[in-house]
Amino acid sequence: MAAQDGLEMLVVPSKVPDTAFINLFGEYDLARIDELERQLAEAHESDIAFIDLTDVTYIDSSALSCLIRLKNRMSGRAGIIRLIAPQRNVRRLIELTGLEHVVEVQESLKDALGELGYMRCTGHQKTGAAG
Repeated sequence: MAAQDGLEMLVVPSKVPDTAFINLFGEYDLARIDELERQLAEAHESDIAFIDLTDVTYIDSSALSCLIRLKNRMSGRAGIIRLIAPQRNVRRLIELTGLEHVVEVQESLKDALGELGYMRCTGHQKTGAAG
């Protein structure tokens, strides 16, 4: 993300050990399930997976099943999945299926990173203390 019009810049390293950043886009249904599996494979050996759903316009139960399989694969290592910024219709399906009880849903990458204590461009790290 770039700093524009007074917005705070968030610096996210492209390679963080044991962390996967996956950007998804478009519609995910049975026709694209193999592609989704390949995209999510990046996270199989990760401890944390940030999956950006900002540009996902549709998702069906087969795609949700892929996310659940990923979580199950990561659970042996206490893996964490954060679904980032799903559009309203995608978020509704996540809520209707109860997936938000299995994986975390965050409104933004900044929120997800901050919750996990990642460093921001200011050089400060979340410590839990005010100040």
